[in-house]
Amino acid sequence: METIEKKSFLVFAGTSTRYLAEKICNSLGCELGKMSVTRFADGEFEVCFDESIRGKDVFLVQSTFPNADNLMELLLMVDAAKRASARTVNAVVPYFGNVLFCVPQISVFLAPVSNAIARTIL
Repeated sequence: METIEKKSFLVFAGTSTRYLAEKICNSLGCELGKMSVTRFADGEFEVCFDESIRGKDVFLVQSTFPNADNLMELLLMVDAAKRASARTVNAVVPYFGNVLFCVPQISVFLAPVSNAIARTIL
């Protein structure tokens, strides 16, 4: 298998999806990006990229399950990547939790959350 050049893109894992992101990186032949999430005593947290992502295509792997902290972590990851001048920011969400289908194929939760992610990315 040909190894993909690491310099063209970077893959980062949220706290809920590290195992999956490592498997993705193994399949692509690249290393998992270095990122840290610091949790504070009051329940807040911050996301920091521990390597330069300026001008890179960034893929953020993070599930929204089991709680809202994972969704907030994803939004902070996206915001931090944009502020660090990533060329593109791509959210890979393997599980979109809390999707309640009241009417077939129309979600009460999916639309506002996906709109919030899209607004953060754009």
